[in-house]
Amino acid sequence: MVVEYLGWLWTGWKEGRYIRPVLNSLVRARDFLRKPKRGILILGSGGVGKSTLKKLLQGDFDYHLNVPGDYIESTGIESGVLREDQRLPVTALPGQERRRATSWSDVLDEVAAGKYAGIIVVVANGYHSMGDTNINRHRSYQEGDSVESFVNRLVADRRKDELKVLTELEAYICKNIRPVWVLTFVSKQDLWFGDQDEVEDYYRTGAYSKSIVKLGKKKNDSQWRTELLFGSLVIAPFVAGRKKDVLKKNEPGYGHREQVESVQRLKEMVTSLLEWNGKK
Repeated sequence: MVVEYLGWLWTGWKEGRYIRPVLNSLVRARDFLRKPKRGILILGSGGVGKSTLKKLLQGDFDYHLNVPGDYIESTGIESGVLREDQRLPVTALPGQERRRATSWSDVLDEVAAGKYAGIIVVVANGYHSMGDTNINRHRSYQEGDSVESFVNRLVADRRKDELKVLTELEAYICKNIRPVWVLTFVSKQDLWFGDQDEVEDYYRTGAYSKSIVKLGKKKNDSQWRTELLFGSLVIAPFVAGRKKDVLKKNEPGYGHREQVESVQRLKEMVTSLLEWNGKK
């Protein structure tokens, strides 16, 4: 009896009746671990800090040690993975208006198809980096402008472009039938800290907030979550031109501690939002 039983086991083992299910389970587990997760998409106007945020999320930027560098305009789609989860893609889109028409279309189609777990919209209360452009060569400049009047006009114009970004995103969010979150990060707080109340009102209850509400108009609460955070990825004055002429200094009262705390809040919020995805 024992000999017959052992013979039956040996025959089954040789024929693969027992090892094959184990191997198949291991293959399925391997494929699951290799399969990319739904990613994070970072978008916004040009010069708001999208590339820096992507580097932060993928672990290539240490906000304790890295000093602000010169603004380098992104010319194409930037891809990486989340530092804490190498299967989770992080994608940042170039934000200049002339590049959005050519580089956003395919990615926004992926938003509609549900490829992304969430979207981080980076804004900056209108303080969009100008790079090497001098103020008198910028389209917002008017003859006789002082630095202050130019900056005020620039900020107002760039806040309008932040709203355009949401308008471009709206149709694709509405088509998406999968759960998705949108996190707005209002960056460069070190430049507008003195106007904190006005800025918070604008993004929480003003024109920007109304545009966010329109994004989720066709989604129910179980499929849709929005969050809003304020902070600074770096601390640097607002400059323009090759000589880095200072247009606005950093606000008194906003320093390294405030910056670090804001970045910590941002990272914790991203973790929380991804956990929300995991429960859907």
